[in-house]
Amino acid sequence: MTFCYRIYGLNVLSTLEFPELDVADPVSVVDITIEFGLLPAALPTVEAQGPVWQFGSGQFLLAIPNVARYLINQGRQILIDAEPNTALGDIRLYLLGSVFGVLLHQRGFLALHASAIEVNGRVIAFAGHSGAGKSTLVAHLRQRGYRVLSDDLLVVDFDNSGNSIAHSSFARLKLWADALQHIEHAPELLVRDHSRLEKFHLQLDRHQPDIPLPLGAVFVLEANEVDDEIHIETLRGLDAVDNIVLNTYRLRFLKAMGFAQKHFAHCSRVASRASVFRIRRPKMIGQMDAVLDALEVAWSPLS
Repeated sequence: MTFCYRIYGLNVLSTLEFPELDVADPVSVVDITIEFGLLPAALPTVEAQGPVWQFGSGQFLLAIPNVARYLINQGRQILIDAEPNTALGDIRLYLLGSVFGVLLHQRGFLALHASAIEVNGRVIAFAGHSGAGKSTLVAHLRQRGYRVLSDDLLVVDFDNSGNSIAHSSFARLKLWADALQHIEHAPELLVRDHSRLEKFHLQLDRHQPDIPLPLGAVFVLEANEVDDEIHIETLRGLDAVDNIVLNTYRLRFLKAMGFAQKHFAHCSRVASRASVFRIRRPKMIGQMDAVLDALEVAWSPLS
């Protein structure tokens, strides 16, 4: 069987079923195909490589030990060579993360390591390294009535006028067990993460079809190790650009593929059209309401 999906504004035809994605009607134009197949141990041409990946001639080979090897070809095709008896959920986990990150880079999108919500028709993004609290923050904002657009990976493109627009992703949040204690959720919607036993995937209600929205602001999350205060500052110029560059999803893969110059231009364009902030806040969960209040004040002039 083949399944049709639409994600990040792209039409996907796949022999692997994705319960995480919304099924789309069959289309005449397919942007991405996903299928199983036998893969070589190494690429015929290797231009760059790391411990578990190789890149050469527009192809990227990524090996996830005890799960699968993935070949991402020219931003149009994903081939999966799974290890015996690997759970399909584990195969999808890495495919919807690092594998799709590589594919989006190949297609020329700006992929940010960020979660995002919608505020009055604009996208408000929260960027940061793994463990910075992106998912926890948007989970609490969801409880205030905001629509979650993406978790961990935000795809940014540009319209004909050069303005930054962002696409929504699949309706899922990845949360640590301690964060779930403070989030309203149905236990049956939780799926345990493959590699981190205390992390769970929370399936959200299906949202409206992917309609690109203007990117209003990017908040770079940092922990405040000095005091218990919440500090929000506006970043401008090269400081703003550098923070977007550093919070690009799987940045090392992008650099290995030789896209650094185009990527810097994209980050500069985002910084010139969207507001960029740094927020330093205490990690104590008891301060969450104060953090949310401060964020709402900061983005209010944008809406």
